[in-house]
Amino acid sequence: MRSRLLVPLAISDAAAALIAGRTCAVTARHRRGLSLGVPGSPEVIYLSAPGQGLLPLHVVISGASLGQLLAQGPGPDGGLSLRFIVTGVRRFTVRIRPVAPGLDAGPARDGVAVIHAWLCSRPGLNGLGESGAESLAAASRWRPLFGADGPRRAGALRALVGRGRGTTPAGDDFLVGALAHEWARSGAGGELAAGLAALAGELDGLTTPVSAGYLRAAARGEFSSHLARLARQLPQGRQDRLLAQAGRVAAQGATSGLDTLTGFIAAARFSQAGEWPLSGPDLPSSPPE
Repeated sequence: MRSRLLVPLAISDAAAALIAGRTCAVTARHRRGLSLGVPGSPEVIYLSAPGQGLLPLHVVISGASLGQLLAQGPGPDGGLSLRFIVTGVRRFTVRIRPVAPGLDAGPARDGVAVIHAWLCSRPGLNGLGESGAESLAAASRWRPLFGADGPRRAGALRALVGRGRGTTPAGDDFLVGALAHEWARSGAGGELAAGLAALAGELDGLTTPVSAGYLRAAARGEFSSHLARLARQLPQGRQDRLLAQAGRVAAQGATSGLDTLTGFIAAARFSQAGEWPLSGPDLPSSPPE
């Protein structure tokens, strides 16, 4: 296996702690990045150039270095390993901090209504195999995640974890979005995070390594920078900026971003004290860009 030494532009605190001088193996190649495995850990680190947002387990390198790695291809033994010098490299952790009571105010409700209307008007199915209208309806099968009794919430949670295909199954993406809103509403100690903590010992057997890592990060309040920015912008009343940011979240992956946005809006709707009308000015007929 060939090995290459790199100096990142930036690295997340969680990734730096996980690497801690270890050699990482390239486990998957993507259109704009690489997945890295660390010996002795089920976690997966994402390696990319700048401009894609930031993730909880993330190493950012120059575009030139990434291009060389993507062009290099696997060696004769089928592998490529990477070592990182992280001393003096910029560190980051993207957290969502509570912004309540702003989430219950009129500007936030109007913003949620606009995004909700778009999700419900989209043709086709999301990664859960449902239309947006089905996932967000008052009778949605996922409503027990929010405010239901413990057994019903636990049942809905278990039905979501690992549901769907791909590197990050749609059910997990939905949960990450819902957890983001929960953190924005109440910070640590939310019911959904507590329910996920109860599955901690089973998580690696219920979903993919990448997705399990994202769920663990979400449970401790760490999210992608696109999702964190959406949570911060929600109470500000600037619908143009909010829609643009929702579009950035939705654009991630095949359906991952869309499923994450659906989970965020589901939590926004169903976590309110009582049902509230989903109406707002200038509801869009096309997706936010």
